[in-house]
Amino acid sequence: MKTPTAVIKNSAECLEAGLQQEKQTHYIDMIGREADHMNDLLNSMLVYTRVSDADCEIKKEPCFLKETAERICERYADLMQKKELSLTWDIQGSGQVTSDPALMEMVMDNYISNAVKFCSTKGGIRITVYEHGVSVYNDGPEFSAEELSRIWEPLYQGDASRTAQDGSSGMGLAISEAILKMYRADYGVRNTVSGPEFYFHIR
Repeated sequence: MKTPTAVIKNSAECLEAGLQQEKQTHYIDMIGREADHMNDLLNSMLVYTRVSDADCEIKKEPCFLKETAERICERYADLMQKKELSLTWDIQGSGQVTSDPALMEMVMDNYISNAVKFCSTKGGIRITVYEHGVSVYNDGPEFSAEELSRIWEPLYQGDASRTAQDGSSGMGLAISEAILKMYRADYGVRNTVSGPEFYFHIR
């Protein structure tokens, strides 16, 4: 929270100094972006706190991971096209799990958005659907040993070369882990020959 707060404060001070119109517009835009960033971060922390609570009510109903993944891929179609990414589906099972569909969509959105974000330009993404789970692979650099050991920590940024300067909350994987733990899922990330692969299975 310190970073967006500092940016907002600095931008407000610059506006008070009586800048030229074009610079005023720049700082006003910065205040708006950082306010949105703070809001996203607060919402992420609230979700994380809720799903990490041992007394959190666990909703269980049929959830179909392939349909969920298809819906999410549509959200990122423009970015995938801009980066010239290819998308491959590998269907090995029904992909049906018993869970809260909204929470599973949060996990899947995080897996897929990260794959799109960090996939090499003109690279490929592969989504594999299993009987009771899914994996999401993308072409790109592998994770270091430190990243693999800390990647699920709240607000962990990882290697600077991998971090995207997009104003994300840094809570996506931490929230995903908390949700998957609720359902006693097997989950993780592994380095493959040409890129990382995130996965989970709910039995």
